[in-house]
Amino acid sequence: MPAAVTLRSIAENVQGNISLYIIDCGLVADDKQKIETSLPIRPDITLLFIDLPPNAIASKLGTPWARVDVMKCLPVERAIYLDADVLVRKDLRELWNTDLGGHSLAAVPNIGRHRGVRRDGHFNSGVLLLDLTRTRTAFPELETRSYEFEGSRFYESGSTQRSI
Repeated sequence: MPAAVTLRSIAENVQGNISLYIIDCGLVADDKQKIETSLPIRPDITLLFIDLPPNAIASKLGTPWARVDVMKCLPVERAIYLDADVLVRKDLRELWNTDLGGHSLAAVPNIGRHRGVRRDGHFNSGVLLLDLTRTRTAFPELETRSYEFEGSRFYESGSTQRSI
């Protein structure tokens, strides 16, 4: 269960209060229990499972698109989004404290090729720093653009256009 490893690596490398939100894209009770028991017992860690919102993009386009739904359903103004297969090796506070300079998100550029297609002008969407207040104002446009990706060569590649 990759998500349990990701969460455990966060707990082992980040000190202080941590709120962990898992977007539930169909987890069964046993999966949730495994995730919960994978974490060390710490009074400063909160784990919450969040249901997908009604009419979720992930419900229509698939689980990889839950990263867009996060913007709509998390009860916070700023968040670090991590794919379930990310291994955290150091404290995330440096990323958390990154000045977004008025932008909606921060991400790393994709480099190289994926399935023979150059990734210039795209970013890796597996690790994102999100200003959710700002992204929510642009959510209708982002939702429209997400549906434009359906059937494209980047549909499930974890690569997103810079313009989103």
